[in-house]
Amino acid sequence: MNLYEKVLFHQNKAIQIALQLKDDRKLGVYYSNMGTYLEELGDYNSAIDSYTKSLEYRKVLDYKMGMIHTYNRLGSAYRLAKDYSNAENSLLAAQRLKQEINRFDTNISTYLDLGRLHIDAGDLKKAEDYLNKSLPLYLGSPWEDRIAEIYQAFVQLSLLRVLSREIIDWVTYNYLTLTLALILAHSKRPFIHKTTQGYRRRLTHT
Repeated sequence: MNLYEKVLFHQNKAIQIALQLKDDRKLGVYYSNMGTYLEELGDYNSAIDSYTKSLEYRKVLDYKMGMIHTYNRLGSAYRLAKDYSNAENSLLAAQRLKQEINRFDTNISTYLDLGRLHIDAGDLKKAEDYLNKSLPLYLGSPWEDRIAEIYQAFVQLSLLRVLSREIIDWVTYNYLTLTLALILAHSKRPFIHKTTQGYRRRLTHT
């Protein structure tokens, strides 16, 4: 029995005990954890089933933060399973719940995730729109270190446009990404400075 098999075995045991005790809170957690393990194993359909069960228990408790987490995980699993419609619906459901509880980060991660999703789905215009919305929200936020992930998504978008023979957009996106990196190059945050310097060097050699 390998490590993942052991984890799944013990997680199943925990779920069985929680079912006997009718502990909805723990079942929401355990099924979500199970989904994460299955997703890492590449069993996306089983992961989706586990996340869906987690969501059911969290809805019973009206535990909105837990529901937000599970909707985001569902979005990830659907995306990996290439079910882009359900992935988008799950991410937007998480966003709506954030709005209900006035989370200040309502759109920050959602826009980045939706941008990546539409890159995978091949809808480059939607991907561009979401990524452009995402960047200014991250600036000055507690998650500023994730700006590097936005740059990486822009690079991926640029490459896809090149493959689509949209050469003008390749130049435009390289210029945009390099400009954004230069804006942040003198940031006082060491991580951001290091990251943007790396992108600057990489893009000047394309």
